[in-house]
Amino acid sequence: MDIELLNILENIKNDLKSSKTYLSLVDSETLMNESEEVKALSNQMKIDLDNYNKLIEEYGEDSYEVKPAQKALQNSKNALYAHPLVKNYLSYYREYQNELDQINEEIISPLKANLCQKKP
Repeated sequence: MDIELLNILENIKNDLKSSKTYLSLVDSETLMNESEEVKALSNQMKIDLDNYNKLIEEYGEDSYEVKPAQKALQNSKNALYAHPLVKNYLSYYREYQNELDQINEEIISPLKANLCQKKP
């Protein structure tokens, strides 16, 4: 790649890291990770997931014995994702991912196509 292209990509990266969406994402992630409530909900979901996986391994996915564990996992997952800090983080994450997808579609993909065409 030539220097000009590398500079353009570096500018895009710097713009992304200083964007309001990215900074909000980082802030919301920090708040979420520091929350004792979120940690407790996350740990409960991990416990329920481990229990569910053990039961599936022992009895099979469609077994009657697995259904209560499946319900417990769904409940703990719903509780985690319903927490306001997690919802806020996921909202910023989706917004930032949309920005990345747009950059990929409008800038990176055409650059790739042009670079591939230039190669003999």
